[in-house]
Amino acid sequence: GEYVTSPVGTCSGGGIFINSGTLNATNCLFMGNNATGVADNNGASAQGGAIYNGGSAVIVSTTFSGNSSIGGEGANPYPLSLSTTPGGGYGGALFSSNTVVLVSSVFWSNSTLGGSCVGGKGGTGGGAFGGAVCNFGSIWATNDTIAQNLAQGGAAVGTNNLSAGSGNGGGLFNQGGDAILDYLT
Repeated sequence: GEYVTSPVGTCSGGGIFINSGTLNATNCLFMGNNATGVADNNGASAQGGAIYNGGSAVIVSTTFSGNSSIGGEGANPYPLSLSTTPGGGYGGALFSSNTVVLVSSVFWSNSTLGGSCVGGKGGTGGGAFGGAVCNFGSIWATNDTIAQNLAQGGAAVGTNNLSAGSGNGGGLFNQGGDAILDYLT
């Protein structure tokens, strides 16, 4: 597997990053890839543990297993000073902001985790969106298996007005775009 960590800003695509153009993946295996946002007072977000798609993607008979996206920790060493903002985790296996087609593919045991909120005078753990797939574009999925995936919000550690982050869509999180789903398991 590949591991990608961003020194600043958002970390995208632990295995493949497609900003525009078309990705065609047939009979592929994406296993053990990771995108991790950097820890800082404002932790960086992570998008697409295996694939970040900003263009167009057609994925056929492909397996995604053991991939993850992990938001960066929001940490402040001064307990009573600034609030901390951790990064969110988006799409443990696949993040798409445009168009994606999934046919006869398997998403098994992928995860996305929101960054932890540590210290500071308040804050919320980072959110987690789509343990397997996070979609902000259009998605069409048919004859796919999406199982045993996890979206877990970030923890809040400290004593000052902290709360844990939310976990949203263990298998699929869709916001803003069309989702056409046929014959999913």
